[in-house]
Amino acid sequence: MLQKNSIGVFVKIIRRLGFNFSLLTRKNYRILYDVRQGGNTMIELSKTIKRFKESIYILIISSIFGFTINIFHPDGYIFISKEAFNYKKIVFISSEEANIKLSSPLTVIIDSRDESEYLKSHIPGAINIPGDPESTTILKIKENYNIMSQPNELVIYCTGTSCGTSEILAKRFINIGYSKHIYIIENGFPEWEKLGYPIEKERAS
Repeated sequence: MLQKNSIGVFVKIIRRLGFNFSLLTRKNYRILYDVRQGGNTMIELSKTIKRFKESIYILIISSIFGFTINIFHPDGYIFISKEAFNYKKIVFISSEEANIKLSSPLTVIIDSRDESEYLKSHIPGAINIPGDPESTTILKIKENYNIMSQPNELVIYCTGTSCGTSEILAKRFINIGYSKHIYIIENGFPEWEKLGYPIEKERAS
């Protein structure tokens, strides 16, 4: 049995924290003395316990809801950087998938290799926008800015998985405001040529 003075101190602390004893009614659980009546009347806490449980449930649901909003809302607080989130728009595809996409008039194919490689051979209709150096990339993007203002679908390629300029170029497109998905031919131009898909070669002088 708790001592009266101990209960009195405990109740005062609870009251200071804003606990309302008027919420308590007689049910099943008898825990505290009602110090207002000398400590002899037992108080039941069933409704308080129920309210406490409901508060916990609300807190959990609110946390889950807030976490979800933060992930999917562009302006919310997300656990990955906004830049990394935007880069999820970069999708790697096979040469076969790229060939299907090229049948659409809205597809723009971009060769991200340097100009010398592009001139030797490239996919028909491809625009040469080198992924490096950045100064050249920006200049070429400005020259072909109209492709960003149209509802086009970008497909980029370089010399394969070891190249990397396709992904560099795709990220630069996103960084300057391109908001649609960008597709990269994963194994690049060598696989495209190996599969016998059409290519344009430099004409012998």
